[in-house]
Amino acid sequence: MAIEGMKRESVDAYEDFMRQGPEHFCKAFIKVGRKCDAIENNLSETFNAYICKQREMPIVDMLEAIRIALMVRMYEKSQLMMGSQDELCPRIRAKIEEAKMKSRYCVTKPCIGEKFEVEVNDDRFEVDLRGRTCACRQWDISGIPCSHAISCINYMKYEINRYVDDCLKKDAYERCYQFPLPTLNGKKMWPLSTEEPILPPPFRKLPGRPKKQRNKQGENVEKRTRKGKAMVNPNTNSNKLAKVGIIISCSNCQDLGHNKRTCPKPVATTQIKPPVREKGRPRKLI
Repeated sequence: MAIEGMKRESVDAYEDFMRQGPEHFCKAFIKVGRKCDAIENNLSETFNAYICKQREMPIVDMLEAIRIALMVRMYEKSQLMMGSQDELCPRIRAKIEEAKMKSRYCVTKPCIGEKFEVEVNDDRFEVDLRGRTCACRQWDISGIPCSHAISCINYMKYEINRYVDDCLKKDAYERCYQFPLPTLNGKKMWPLSTEEPILPPPFRKLPGRPKKQRNKQGENVEKRTRKGKAMVNPNTNSNKLAKVGIIISCSNCQDLGHNKRTCPKPVATTQIKPPVREKGRPRKLI
């Protein structure tokens, strides 16, 4: 229905959308039974952000830093659920509580065989508690009961935790982190390798004219002027001087703290000009 509405609104938008392949990023095409409703690539993006600092190191130091970071992470994750008395993980519990709030707007109508019709506004969904399915497909894909299923579970006064998939519970979480990474000694205690040393990648000349100007960002560069001391702003790439410690004077009223453009006094018709000194070396008085 949404695709047909888009096609009626704009044919070009419909063709461009279909050209991107919606079967790769739309939940309507996700197969049931995977117990994961993620359609984005957050797993690799999160890992790349986690090792962002380590990726700048040399190859051996980079691998060693990644190993240490993952070793500490495995320990922290394994201790996260040690003192928890809840059968579900914290994020799964948060999703369950959110679905509970939405189930208040559901009208449940039972049928034989633990099947229900749930009415929400103008929509109606079939829910099967024995088959753990709902017509909205959210429960089928993620393994977490949706708001329609929770309304049926509360109608039958069942426990919600028994209808959450086992892979999302505390026992499965603890099994994921029961195999930690081993500890190692420092480089001085490593056995010497007989293989060739790891070389850096070959130098590749970049296109365009090479940059010759030094990057002054982060450097404390100071420059002096006639009226005072000015400092280059290290947070910008410009070569402009920040007027730090310079007291400006007005050429109209000769007061300090403002200039002629912001002077509150009327502009004088005749301005007092300082005497002009003659050029050249002054003569000696006899």
